[in-house]
Amino acid sequence: MHKMIVDPKHFRKGIARQLLIHLETIYADVKTIVVSTGARNEPAVQLYLRQGYESTGTKEVAPGLALAFFRKEL
Repeated sequence: MHKMIVDPKHFRKGIARQLLIHLETIYADVKTIVVSTGARNEPAVQLYLRQGYESTGTKEVAPGLALAFFRKEL
């Protein structure tokens, strides 16, 4: 999966969490999952942390735009 975007009309309904869990389930043979999101996208950052991902740092990719990276060992 390259990007996960939920229609703003459907924010806060658990859709992103359900998609993430589904992907982890169908790719159960994968040992490590690495994801990223905008560092200031607090709902996404909290989603990954709540789902057991560990922060591996941030990187400024353009002036004023930083990405936060997360990793989960399955």
